[in-house]
Amino acid sequence: MIGVGRLAVRVAPRAGDDLRQIFSDFTMWIYCFDDELCDEGPLRDRPGELAEAMGRIHRCGEVIEEALYEDDRYGMSLRDLRTCLRSSASPAESDRFIQAMRGHFQVEAAQAGFLARKQQPGLDAYTLISVQFGGALAMAGLAGAINCADTPPPHLLSDRSAHAITELAGTIATWTNSVISIPKEHERAPDGFNPGSRQM
Repeated sequence: MIGVGRLAVRVAPRAGDDLRQIFSDFTMWIYCFDDELCDEGPLRDRPGELAEAMGRIHRCGEVIEEALYEDDRYGMSLRDLRTCLRSSASPAESDRFIQAMRGHFQVEAAQAGFLARKQQPGLDAYTLISVQFGGALAMAGLAGAINCADTPPPHLLSDRSAHAITELAGTIATWTNSVISIPKEHERAPDGFNPGSRQM
């Protein structure tokens, strides 16, 4: 059980119900997307086709004024999430969220490349791409958006120390999730991409 509602309340105890709902919805979205399309789906080891599919999904989230690729449920639901965030938080936070998702899609394509080559990443390579795994930076930005009444000032958004702390928080969350996911990955996707799931 993921417990997205409990997670949302812990992440944003002072946020309104609408913003906590957005966080909960995105948490479910990212888990379903990762499992169905990236980790266990037919495109998991076909990086070119996966990148094309993710490009369509991301474009749906970028262009909220018009419904693109209406038959793509992940694209349409990402568009809905961004539209809700734009209304409940701010257009600026909505823009930052969808920009952060680009990094997540990039590392999912990189993982598919490793699987296509039947390679396991070394520690350095895994650490590099794990910063963006599971939409970690998008989720960190989303958590900031729903906890703050106003958009952070530009000088804070461009501060390198603040960016480093955000990346560190995302990496810790990603590696924690990797450990928690070991039993599931052994059973459903035993490719060894998660270092913790490899047979030693």
